[in-house]
Parts: sequence; structure tokens; C-alpha cells
Amino acid sequence: MQNILFSVAGNKSCTEVSKWLTNHDIPFIERRISTASPLKSKELFNLLSISQNGFEDIIKRNITHIKINEKDVSIEDLTTNELVSIIINNPAIFKTPILTTSDKILTGFKINELEDFFAKNKNDSNA
Repeated sequence: MQNILFSVAGNKSCTEVSKWLTNHDIPFIERRISTASPLKSKELFNLLSISQNGFEDIIKRNITHIKINEKDVSIEDLTTNELVSIIINNPAIFKTPILTTSDKILTGFKINELEDFFAKNKNDSNA
């Protein structure tokens, strides 16, 4: 199982998740997202494959429309490939932090959710 933390520089929640993982001796790889190091389509499709709510889990909550060719377009009217391309080209709409295992995803920073997330993984590996 590989834990990946998708983060952005200067985000307090991302820093807190990183600290929490380190303090609890949970190994992880940090994937810093930026315009210089954008997400790859393979990464996004992997996230979508383990998310329960699709794009709703990985796009910031307040994003409902996006400008395309100077027109406001609802993200609900876009295809999966169009949305993936938009996220790659506009990393600011990507929700962070996102923490993943091989088959689970957790967004945001809430200590109780992190504890539950890893308790379930520990229980799954002991079964």
C-alpha cells in the first residue's frame, strides 16, 4: 500500500496532514501540485477510480462554472476528458489536501477522519 499526499505549497491543511502522517510514522509520498509540476491525466484517472463521488471529491467545492473560450460553462456540461484537461491546466481548482492509498481517498484535514482512515486500513491488513 502506497500512501500519496497530493498537496500545494503554502496550504496550511496540506502542511498539517504532512505533519500528522510524519508524527504517526505513516509512510507517504508527497505529490506537490503546481503549474510547474501539474497533475498528469493518469493521476487524475486513478483518483477518480477510487473516489466515491467522482469529480466532486477532487474539485474545489465552490467551482461550478469555468470560462472556456470566454464563455461561462457549467462543469456538469463537460465530458470527463474535458474536465481532466481543465484540472491539469488550472491546478487551482484541484481540491487539496487529498490523501490516497491504493484503493481509498480522503480529502481535507480532520484529525478524526485521518485516524479512522488509517484505522480501517490497519484493520483491513490484519484480516
